[in-house]
Amino acid sequence: MELKQIFDEERPIAEVAELLGQMGLLLFPAREQGENVKAPYTRNGLDDATNSVDQIRAYWNKWPGAAIAVPTGSPNGFVVIDLDVKAGKNGIQNFTDYGADLTNTWAVRTPSNGMHLLYRNPPDFIVQNDVERRLGSGIDVRGERGYVIWPPSEISEGVYQFVRGQEPWNIRIADLPEIIDHQLRSPLPTMTRQQSQGRAIRATEFFSPISEGCRNQELTRRAGYLLRRYGPDTPVIRNWLHDLNQKCCQPPLPSAEVD
Repeated sequence: MELKQIFDEERPIAEVAELLGQMGLLLFPAREQGENVKAPYTRNGLDDATNSVDQIRAYWNKWPGAAIAVPTGSPNGFVVIDLDVKAGKNGIQNFTDYGADLTNTWAVRTPSNGMHLLYRNPPDFIVQNDVERRLGSGIDVRGERGYVIWPPSEISEGVYQFVRGQEPWNIRIADLPEIIDHQLRSPLPTMTRQQSQGRAIRATEFFSPISEGCRNQELTRRAGYLLRRYGPDTPVIRNWLHDLNQKCCQPPLPSAEVD
């Protein structure tokens, strides 16, 4: 079966997941609703991604409404530029300000009316996950150790859909635009000692939300706060970090990764 045929007719999400697995896409089930929407259902998250039809069938027998989550970076061979349009941000406009074309590669419309632009994984360097640091407001990067929700998944906020004319069966996946490639390869500016001290966690920040793409970095920073406050009491700090992971990370990391 060709990819286009999978999307031509309305099918149960479990059937779509199996068919995508047959085509070689690595995937795993993610939560479609609730406080931790888009978080992995499986214990090890993207490390549980598979294209085994038997395993995919077992996943969706257990979680029949699950969204399809797809690892980015080397597992599936593409990276994703995530353009958010919400909370006063307009990632789509900011991306076009680079002079980048929105229409020359695979694209997905997200429930918040943002976009996922998919690009071929660069052969000569590893694209890291990033939240608004390298490319600016409303522009996140999903690279190695990242994942996105795949069409036609439906979560509580809405449906993920390929942009008409930019589906994988209508257009080839493009290389990263040259200027974006350059931005992702460039080192981030080094902070001065004063700036670094200014980034120390404050008690008022401790329970603030943590966006996907900077969860490891932020949990590490908050672990430093806990070490300064409680000393090297490992069980206490581990319990705090697991609590922060569930309450603040969007979506939470797998428990093994927190440990």
